[in-house]
Amino acid sequence: MFTLFGNLFTRHKVMPWEKDFLKSVFSKLQGSENSLLYDQIVEGVIGGVCIGLSSIPNTVVFRFTPIVDKYENNPLAELNK
Repeated sequence: MFTLFGNLFTRHKVMPWEKDFLKSVFSKLQGSENSLLYDQIVEGVIGGVCIGLSSIPNTVVFRFTPIVDKYENNPLAELNK
């Protein structure tokens, strides 16, 4: 039964306003990591959105495209360890 409703909140494409919102947020934050996140949004790293699939209220989960592999081995990854 849950599989019937599992795809109800999944989209395969991110809405343009969502990309614009994320770009606006990351462009206003300072720091090289935020600049990298902005670049990823512009290049199309986010491929989909899942809403309401968690027990935590108002959770949004992003699905990534294969472009994310380009950012796997970057210098900023060492800062996050």
